[in-house]
Amino acid sequence: MRLRHLTTFAACCALTILSACSGGGDSGDDAQTDTDPLAGLEITTAKAEQAQGVPLGTVPGMVTLPPEARVAVTAPFPGAAVRIFVIEGQAVRRGQPLALVRAAEPVQIRGELVRSQAELGLARSRAARMNQLAEEGIVAQARADEAEAMLRQAQASVAENRRLASLAGVGADGSMTLTAPIAGRVQHVGVETGGPVDLMNAPFVIENASAYRIDLQLPERLAQSVRPGLADDAIFAQTGHGSGSIANEFQRERIYFSPAKKADRISGWTIMRRMLADAGKPDVPGLYISRVCEYFWATVPYLARDQKRVEDVDSNGPDHAADAVRYGCLRREANAKLVQIGGI
Repeated sequence: MRLRHLTTFAACCALTILSACSGGGDSGDDAQTDTDPLAGLEITTAKAEQAQGVPLGTVPGMVTLPPEARVAVTAPFPGAAVRIFVIEGQAVRRGQPLALVRAAEPVQIRGELVRSQAELGLARSRAARMNQLAEEGIVAQARADEAEAMLRQAQASVAENRRLASLAGVGADGSMTLTAPIAGRVQHVGVETGGPVDLMNAPFVIENASAYRIDLQLPERLAQSVRPGLADDAIFAQTGHGSGSIANEFQRERIYFSPAKKADRISGWTIMRRMLADAGKPDVPGLYISRVCEYFWATVPYLARDQKRVEDVDSNGPDHAADAVRYGCLRREANAKLVQIGGI
């Protein structure tokens, strides 16, 4: 009987020891879990860093040029365009040839120059002879003074003809080369090969590509942060310049634009006119212009048509507001989504 109690007591002690060992292991695991709660979940962490370029809002903006950044290239004499060396949108350097023009008037001026030079030689000889005769008392001093006046007149005639003959590098055959007065981009080409070049219309307009500016309407809290907006497709053109396109220059200053995708100008004007005509109709979309858009009302209603392309607007006029509206009309997107309805 005593042996049985001892055996039972030994068995209970063994179970107690095993339980204690098992409990100690669980406590260690719980402590490890409390120390690293993400252990076993395969979740990695990283140090938080300040975000850059977070969009804060959308505001209207327009890339424009100041008036002094656009220069018209004119011909000193009327004539005909023999060759055109550039196209619209092309980047040019200062002094780069734009066109070769041939005119009849420079040839006539050169003839006048030769004749005036001959008359100058004759007037110089006559003045010297009259001065000598006046000193000898053979003729009156008034005759010598008259000869001197004719000499000065001949000298002035030669100087004027030389000035006219030197304009625009006119050659002996009346050819003259029109060159770019500044470095920039060819904004307008108003002449064709074989077409006339007159003194009333500028055949070329050059824009200073480094003088672009952004006109924005920003609230004070967004003055330093701008979300990408629309811009003329021309600023994305890679012209071979070392700094890249105009859009690349803006991006380096953390200013971003999206292409306007303006397509053909006439297509844009057609859509714009139709939407203006549809304004007020209840069943079709229309274009409504607020009265607070002062620049629009001050320019768009008075834009002239292009003389060579009557469906288009004359790009030499203040067409910035019209172009902005046209871009917006061309950017209309109709998003359709196909949804499958179960049970049909």
